[in-house]
Amino acid sequence: MGETVSPSTADRPVAQSSAPVVGQTAVEPPVPLSVFATSLRPRVVPLVRNGRTVVGRSGRPAVQVLPGHEDEVWLRLLRINHASEKHTLAEWSALIDQYREQPAHPADPRMTQ
Repeated sequence: MGETVSPSTADRPVAQSSAPVVGQTAVEPPVPLSVFATSLRPRVVPLVRNGRTVVGRSGRPAVQVLPGHEDEVWLRLLRINHASEKHTLAEWSALIDQYREQPAHPADPRMTQ
């Protein structure tokens, strides 16, 4: 029999191992906006004191909120303009940097005449 590939498997990407190969740099895979957004948003974690989880009166662990990143304010604009795209984490950050450089209002001194 000949070496034929069925059409359903011809378009699928070949699975690659996640182990780094010596001599090659690890390439960051593109991720959707939701994955990037979770890295910027605040996180709710259990409150720990002296290595023990603090339990409230209700018997549930007390929680604390870790602050988010300062670039969290740009997530809404990214969702409006780039919601269906996939980029690496560095590319998402570069998009935020591009938005940061744009003038916010016609009276902004960065607005070109």
